[in-house]
Amino acid sequence: VSNSQITNAFNGGINLGWDNRATVVRNNTFRQIFSKPGMGQNSDSQGNGIFMSENSSDVIVEFNEFLECGSNAIYFNGNNINVKNNFID
Repeated sequence: VSNSQITNAFNGGINLGWDNRATVVRNNTFRQIFSKPGMGQNSDSQGNGIFMSENSSDVIVEFNEFLECGSNAIYFNGNNINVKNNFID
């Protein structure tokens, strides 16, 4: 996922679920993710700009902007996860 705008998502931005491999998330803007209390779902995997499950592997997350994310900008588990050069406000 590259060069995208993800805006006003009540629950979460990108969810890398089970068996997502060799994924690149680069040069995106995440704005107002889970920013309105009571509008999203309840659970540990909700409200994140990017969520990666424990089965995600070989993921690169770089050069993204996270503005007004209500929970975690980046929540990651898994193997060989590379998170670098992101701006979190």
